[in-house]
Amino acid sequence: MRRQRPAKPYDSRILVDIRVTPDGALATNKVLAQGAAVGVVVSGVAQRLPDDVLPEIREFYDYWLSLPKHALVPTLSNWLDHAVPHLQPLVAISDIHSPTRLKIRYFGTGLVEVMGADRTGSDAEEVYVSSAKPLISRVAWEAVTRPCGYMCLRTAQTALRREIGVHSIALPLANPTSPVPAVVSYNYISKRDYAFSDESAAERVHEVKLTGWIDLGAGVPK
Repeated sequence: MRRQRPAKPYDSRILVDIRVTPDGALATNKVLAQGAAVGVVVSGVAQRLPDDVLPEIREFYDYWLSLPKHALVPTLSNWLDHAVPHLQPLVAISDIHSPTRLKIRYFGTGLVEVMGADRTGSDAEEVYVSSAKPLISRVAWEAVTRPCGYMCLRTAQTALRREIGVHSIALPLANPTSPVPAVVSYNYISKRDYAFSDESAAERVHEVKLTGWIDLGAGVPK
């Protein structure tokens, strides 16, 4: 086994300017300098997030870390057994069938309010415009197969063409009763954007920007 170099606190792990190449691989044009990491790994253990992340995202991540794991990943049943009640309205769980297909298993009530519909059971095409689907499908597949986590900014648009920014963290879950793994995400929406949704629900997510990979102990895409 190749020996990993010692990790420094907040070592460089964030990739930006992500795109999908014609062969379906992930590529990046820039790597942020050291000191801007989402997470670091020491002996296969994912470390804490940076100090400036949203408290809700930190709480979500800490809960995921607290769960028992097999091969670095907790199970879907463990997640559901002790889910944090006040975070659940903005949580979504997706079954990841392939690098090009995901299906929403659970859609929190807060997300239903903003999107104007319960997307539980929906395919990605009902949530994302066609230009945004390839990236979100591919990073979700990477999350469950490596495994790793990621952070992203999803931008939804209302019928009145107002934009709603959704700051998300997504982490893998295993499902021992099914060959299909899952990704669970927490999707922070500001009170201002909730006010927009009162006037006009968001239609679909029209842009996804990957803002960081989270190394859970198995590395992250280069």
